[in-house]
Amino acid sequence: MTQVFISYSRHDLSFVERLAKDLDAAGLEVWYDLAGLEVGTRWGREIQDAIDASQYFLVVLSPESAKSQWVEKEFMYADSLKLKIIPLIYQPCKIPMWFINLHLIDVQAANYEHNFPVILKTMGMKADGVRAPVGKAASSVSEAEAQQRQAALKETQEKEERLAAEKTAAEKARQEQARIEKAEADQQSRATQRQKRKTFLTRYGRVGLVTLLVLLVGLGVIVLGIAVGPRLLARLSQNLSPTLTASPAATLIAIPSMISTAKPAATLTSTQAATPVTYVRPKDGMTMVFVPQGAFIMGAPAGTGDPDESPTHTVTLHAFWIDRTEVTNAMYAKCVQAGACQPPDGVGANADRPSYYGNGLFANYPVIQVTWSDADKYCQWAGARLPTEAEWEKAARGTDGRIYPWGNGLPTGNLVYADKTIGDTSPVGSFPDGASPYGALDMAGNVWEWVADWYDKDYYFLPPASDPQGPSSGTERVMRGGAYLNNIELSTTTNRNSLAPNQSGIAIGFRCALTK
Repeated sequence: MTQVFISYSRHDLSFVERLAKDLDAAGLEVWYDLAGLEVGTRWGREIQDAIDASQYFLVVLSPESAKSQWVEKEFMYADSLKLKIIPLIYQPCKIPMWFINLHLIDVQAANYEHNFPVILKTMGMKADGVRAPVGKAASSVSEAEAQQRQAALKETQEKEERLAAEKTAAEKARQEQARIEKAEADQQSRATQRQKRKTFLTRYGRVGLVTLLVLLVGLGVIVLGIAVGPRLLARLSQNLSPTLTASPAATLIAIPSMISTAKPAATLTSTQAATPVTYVRPKDGMTMVFVPQGAFIMGAPAGTGDPDESPTHTVTLHAFWIDRTEVTNAMYAKCVQAGACQPPDGVGANADRPSYYGNGLFANYPVIQVTWSDADKYCQWAGARLPTEAEWEKAARGTDGRIYPWGNGLPTGNLVYADKTIGDTSPVGSFPDGASPYGALDMAGNVWEWVADWYDKDYYFLPPASDPQGPSSGTERVMRGGAYLNNIELSTTTNRNSLAPNQSGIAIGFRCALTK
């Protein structure tokens, strides 16, 4: 039986219930989240499976659904599967840009009964004699069923909120215990230092003539050092200046954090670099920027982002390199020509760009429609790897906990390529004013970027403190950075998204990282 998936906002549930009954009466199998989900199931996984099993994708458009991130995600996924998409205008609203080239069916008020046969015809069904049932009885039944399902939904949400609250309380208790232990250790250390000073003063409190002479001799040595020291230090610095070199295609600039053998103390202050340290990867010509070792603040404070972005926690990372921009079509083509990569899932970006990958006009644009496996294979071919989620976030925000790569100021057109300001991808590096503290570009907007980690919405509650690698398994991989067709809220340095690793999309790309 033909299956129809309905994407909508729950503000429009009563209409969706009615629409589902009418489609069912016409012989179609209908799926929408409150009808097809049992209490306690994982929504994202079930919704994705339902779209996979459907042949048609109906979207009920209203002011609420036009703003819904879930509706947007469902549309992107259905579009990547090339399902037949049928948008229905239920209430007047600003039509999202990705629906502009699609035929819209008006189902407002009395138009619903008139155009219901048109919906069936669009799905290849005969609509002779079919009319949408109307009447008070049908509406009341729908409202009663909606109330029951809303109650079940509320129960599930409350259960999830209790679980999150318990985990938050456990984390706070652990942090408080760590604080108490540290305070006790600091107090003991101060007591030990006071005892040492007391012993020293008791033993050497009376300075004799010999001690005074020694001090005078020492003062003479200091004066002599001031007179001749600068020339001696200059000569020593010439002989001992360290130099790091790479292959002929790249030169690494020596900096203390790369050559020090001692682990530096974590400092959570601004790391805006005046001149980024760079390295050119020989295999594909990608410029990489250096991110030094040390600690940074990961995640967003509770209530300021999505629930999976909190709690905030301090993470320490070893030094690494990350691509300055997203991998381009031209770079990816080299891997395909070498036989190490498969071509993207589609050569076009959308109806306006039917020829994108392989078209010289878009050589310097980010490669899209690549799966997580495609991205992983490319990075290995290039002598690198996908960045971990923690590496990606540090490269984007530095150590001062900033909201966007450029800081905490609101985004403008010269900083970021997102919030639907332009209707498609842009050449990589087009917004240099939006660079991260280490010089990485396009880390907010343009396209989503695959990272190495499996996705777990609760991973931040008990993460490793050093070099976290993400969960050991999962069903979806993490994506970061937002895209040109998303609202700006999805382009913060802490926002997390996820998708099955065998899926791709018209706004999904990647960049690589390297430990060197």
